[in-house]
Amino acid sequence: MKKITKVLLFVALTFCLSAVYANAQQTPAYKISTVKIVPFEQTTGKFEDEITANDDRSFFNDLSKGLFVTVEITGKPESYEAKRQLEVTVMEGAKVKLKKIYMAGILNEQGKFYFPVWLDAPMCSEVKITARITGQKTAATTIRKVAFECGE
Repeated sequence: MKKITKVLLFVALTFCLSAVYANAQQTPAYKISTVKIVPFEQTTGKFEDEITANDDRSFFNDLSKGLFVTVEITGKPESYEAKRQLEVTVMEGAKVKLKKIYMAGILNEQGKFYFPVWLDAPMCSEVKITARITGQKTAATTIRKVAFECGE
């Protein structure tokens, strides 16, 4: 009798674990859909036009120019994966300006979630923003660059 109970318990446990594992694998990988960059002029308190991916705008001696970056991720609507995170690394030339890991929340009804990143002025070298989703089989990475220079 004890042997039958153990076998049934083993079968039930295996079934439950299989169901949990299968459910965890159903959520497709998140993607980075957009990295939006908007300059902020501190002398006027105003946001400027977005710097798009094809924009070749550069900034020279703009010591009061900050950047507001929004990283948009996309996935299965209303899904949540506790291990998925967004890692943002910002390099100003060869120097790390910012490195931060964000927890991804529950994606909205359109399958979107947004992460705000503020980059303080001044910036005097090329700014390279790398956004990377971790905690899934295939990491998703997007890189954006903005040209900054200072001098005479």
